[in-house]
Amino acid sequence: MLVVVFLAGLWSGAPASTAVSAAGMPPDDRVGPLAEAAAAARARYNEGDFDGALASADVVDATFRGAAAFAADEPAWLVWCDARMTRAMSLRRLGRDADADATLLDLVAVRPSYAPDKGFVPPKVVARFEELRDGLIAGPTRPLTIVIDGGGGVVLDGRARDPGTVDVLPGTHFVGVSGGGAPRGEIVSVTEARTVRLAGVAGAPVVAAVDDRPAGGDGSADAAAVDAGPPWLWLGVGAGALAAVATAVVVAVVVQGREDPAGNPGGVTVAVDMSRLDPP
Repeated sequence: MLVVVFLAGLWSGAPASTAVSAAGMPPDDRVGPLAEAAAAARARYNEGDFDGALASADVVDATFRGAAAFAADEPAWLVWCDARMTRAMSLRRLGRDADADATLLDLVAVRPSYAPDKGFVPPKVVARFEELRDGLIAGPTRPLTIVIDGGGGVVLDGRARDPGTVDVLPGTHFVGVSGGGAPRGEIVSVTEARTVRLAGVAGAPVVAAVDDRPAGGDGSADAAAVDAGPPWLWLGVGAGALAAVATAVVVAVVVQGREDPAGNPGGVTVAVDMSRLDPP
């Protein structure tokens, strides 16, 4: 597998692009398997095989929940988000509108600022996603308290943060522990105030708990506040890093020497458009 990463403007003076060979990737690279299954889901949807597209999208979800869901791995998260959208589209074509809405709400809960690929997602589905998103963020958020017994930090819905209390949108959330070892965590349903307690990482430093909720807040928050992470993430960010927010970053995952999951020989190419991600 050859993974080519194009990074533009991530810091002042950075080269316009950087090529990374498979040997240079971390041993637990999570994007490739997800991207292959997501590509299969899209291909089957385009062929009119909506049951097959649904099955492939569910493979993405099952694989994602095995590790990437608990890691700060934005490319993997974007692949998962796109696969959830494909799942919702397939369910609508199968006449299962309620299940499609539930899938879109799951997506909104963790990524309210996600931008669907309008070159693939039908306008009616984009409109429905935006309608459900606006309705969810107009309501109250829920306080989620994350306690780590021992050392280590927290990865909440793919974003690194300290242990403590944070406001989240109601729905399913992914709470992981950072600090060493394979990604692990817990999937929790948050419909009211909730506390999650996870075992820490042996040898990792203990991180003090913080309260990231707005002072004097009434439990409501807009999508940007929920999705962008706590304010301390932006401390010390230089002008070069700020410029990266507006820079398109593309990660192209090229799987060579394999049969295309859609049945086309010669391999499958999947582009992960990082410009549709929010700042970490």
